This record gives sequence, structure tokens and C-alpha cells, in this order.
Amino acid sequence: MSRLVPDFSMTIGSANFSGDTEDANAVIEINVNLVEDGAGMCTVILADQDGKWSGGKIKEGDSVKVELGYQDDSLTKVFEGTVTGAGSKSESHNRKKYQIKATDDMQKLFRGNHRKTYNEMKRSDIASQIAQEVGLQADVDSTEKIDYVQQNN
Repeated sequence: MSRLVPDFSMTIGSANFSGDTEDANAVIEINVNLVEDGAGMCTVILADQDGKWSGGKIKEGDSVKVELGYQDDSLTKVFEGTVTGAGSKSESHNRKKYQIKATDDMQKLFRGNHRKTYNEMKRSDIASQIAQEVGLQADVDSTEKIDYVQQNN
């Protein structure tokens, strides 16, 4: 009977945390939280004993991609987003740690307040327009035209 061994691949900015590399060995924890009606989040904790990460190698705005799976099997992309915060984490047992927080692109839909009325439009066109306004692409099926709808969030 074969044994399943967890595996991962991750890039943050220009840092590649894949395979048996020094960077991959620095990974202590990867936590991905995906929600149906909100922005997905990812938290990564790295060992930072030598200060490599706290020296600014990873910064806000860097892209993040996380794939998870098992050795000898294909990995599945579970998160893609942007670093929203990074910094040293409190030390425990004289072990320095560096924490990275990222959100997926859905967070763009939650920025600011939006009030707008859409008249004589398809719901699919409204969704596409809202997504486009924040730099996203909507993959929607065409719908029937409606009289009006109000966006108030």
C-alpha cells in the first residue's frame, strides 16, 4: 500500500518555494481560507532565523500562487492573489518567524461604497460591468433583460 505524502509549490513575488530548496524548507505553515461570498485569504509563515525574509524580499503587492497536493501526483492550484501584509511574527523558543498575508482578487469588489442604478439591462451585463470597473473579468451566462436594479453597498 502506497503512502500519501503531502507536497506543495508556492511562489511569492520572485521567491520560489518549490521542491527541496532552501526557500521551500523555510515554510512552516500555509493556511488557505476560501469562502463562497467573500475574498479568499492565504497566510504563510516562514522561518526567518537569518533575517532573509524580514529584509524586504517580500512586499505588499507581490503576487502569490499556492498549489497543494501529494508527491508523485499532480498539484492543484488552490490560491492566487496579492500580498496585503508582511512582517515579523512574535518569536517563540528563540525562533524568528515571518508572516505573509494575501487576498485573492475578489477583495477588489469589497473596496469602497458603490451606489448605482442599472436600467433595462441583463443581469449578466451588469455583473460584467461591475467586474470590469474593478479590473476583473466575469464569466457569466447571458440572462434576460430586467427593468432596473440598484447596487447599494
